[in-house]
Amino acid sequence: RYLSNLSTVTINNGREFRNVPAYLQQFEMSRLGTMTSTVSKPLRRRGAIHEEGDEQTPSPSGYKKPSNIVRAIRTVVSRHRSFGFRHWLFFLILVLFHISGMFMFHAIEAPYEQTTTLETRAALNEALENLASELGIPFANKSQLLKDAYLTLIKIDGKYDGSTFYKLEERDYIMWTWTYGTAFFFSYTIYTTIGYGSIACSTVWGKAATIAYIAIGFPLALVVIRDIGSVWLVYLTRFYAKIIRMIREARGYTSSSNEAIMIPMKVFFSLV
Repeated sequence: RYLSNLSTVTINNGREFRNVPAYLQQFEMSRLGTMTSTVSKPLRRRGAIHEEGDEQTPSPSGYKKPSNIVRAIRTVVSRHRSFGFRHWLFFLILVLFHISGMFMFHAIEAPYEQTTTLETRAALNEALENLASELGIPFANKSQLLKDAYLTLIKIDGKYDGSTFYKLEERDYIMWTWTYGTAFFFSYTIYTTIGYGSIACSTVWGKAATIAYIAIGFPLALVVIRDIGSVWLVYLTRFYAKIIRMIREARGYTSSSNEAIMIPMKVFFSLV
């Protein structure tokens, strides 16, 4: 067959190769107005046996046999469906996203909390000193008396936990709100849209990062939750089918191994 790219496919003894007859080359070059000729190389069919005198493609120099690690990676990639590679990849991405959110929120909120808490304690102590001097209370430690009264009032109101004096003076160590543990918990409540509200960002950058974090993390979490739900449904269906077959065998019925057994909707909704 004559093709537009100056090549013909002929079959000779079961071998395919490309060859352009000379008269067709001259005809095409005269038609296009060019004297440049190109001779295509023979195209050997895949799996053809080399005969004596055939030109063989030399192997590239410096070729090295792939290592065991590379071969293992190629095996996993080629069989990614059987290994569930896609599911594990999305789960790993979500874990890394979670950890990165923990470091991000801690880096934004922790320095701000430490600075503002120390400044607030200094301002409260100064206010208590001024109030004690203005009231003229006849006690040696007037500011401490007012401080105890203030702490009693906020404890009654339920505002003591998380307050400035609670963080700095309740125990022998400082109890910061933003630690790596609380940042880890906050990141989890963000992309899962749980939102307990027990901890929240106070800075502008923290609030902006929260919006961006949930915009990326929520769709990713949905993909992982869908994969987990699919796996859970498969194992639940297998368990249900096994129970049904056991009941049928106990009653004397025979069931085919190829029979498709599905969970009824009423059973599914009762589990949900």
